Amino acid sequence: FYGDVILEEEDLKIPHKEYRDRDFVIIPLLEIEDEFIDPERKRKVRDLFTIKTLGDVKKIEDFSFKRDVFSEFNLTLINIPYNLFLFETLPSTQKFLKRNFVESTLVVSSIQTEGRGRKGNLWISKRGGLWFSFTERPVKSIYALPLLSALSVGRMLKGLGIHGVNIKIPNDVYIKDRKVCGIISEGIFKDKLIGEVIGVGLNVNLNKEDFKGTFLKPPTSIFLYTKRFYFLDLLLMRIVFHYKDIISNFYGFRRKEIISELINEYNLFDKPFKIMKDKELVEVYGIDMDEELNITVKHLDGHIEKVPLHMIP
Repeated sequence: FYGDVILEEEDLKIPHKEYRDRDFVIIPLLEIEDEFIDPERKRKVRDLFTIKTLGDVKKIEDFSFKRDVFSEFNLTLINIPYNLFLFETLPSTQKFLKRNFVESTLVVSSIQTEGRGRKGNLWISKRGGLWFSFTERPVKSIYALPLLSALSVGRMLKGLGIHGVNIKIPNDVYIKDRKVCGIISEGIFKDKLIGEVIGVGLNVNLNKEDFKGTFLKPPTSIFLYTKRFYFLDLLLMRIVFHYKDIISNFYGFRRKEIISELINEYNLFDKPFKIMKDKELVEVYGIDMDEELNITVKHLDGHIEKVPLHMIP
């Protein structure tokens, strides 16, 4: 349509000659302006058409439609220093890489049917989340890798303009008091340690209905916090970029700065956490962490001691 113009030329006809047979034209027209008058028939469109069903027509504002669009991965755009494998569905990216360990490999799955977190906890892995695992060669202070991975996610979130990003030691990422990302890290052994598989589960384009189960505090997603959808492949590249930068600095000459960033900018010790002490879990408060990853903790009775990072289950 062009107002009430009627035009018929060899290469142009207004109104379009087939508009009446196209639901993707009629449905939004009825929704936006049902009193619009068809210039040829001289009648309101609401009197000309009755739409009983949307059929195959989907509004772009529809959550599931937008979620699916933003959750597609474009291989031509992804540029990361890993051998990349994309799957529509996997039981678990973590299990896949543990069985098929190769250095510098990253596996992404749109859906995980058996996704899991630390201590065997279930992690919801529906379409719309960023579910991936990657391999890392053996390095000194390997227990730091989950924490450094959490920092890479935290930096990415702050880069989106999200406030209140916190890291819960040893590796969970929160927006304010709601968990948005979980990380798991497992060593791979063949007579000796040959590497590490790090799994990341990040809630991106997920809605409240996607979180089923019993939670002390329901998780959140980037979408729920910002009311915006995000392309998963772009977020993946940002996380990998930050991870490589963090690893380079941590194992270079800026370890102290990285530790300071975790403590001061991501509130690493704001809340109590548990350590393994004499085969029992004991609640403590963190005070500081040195460059050897020994954490100064304060017990509830006031006792202060240093414990290595790997004592945090």
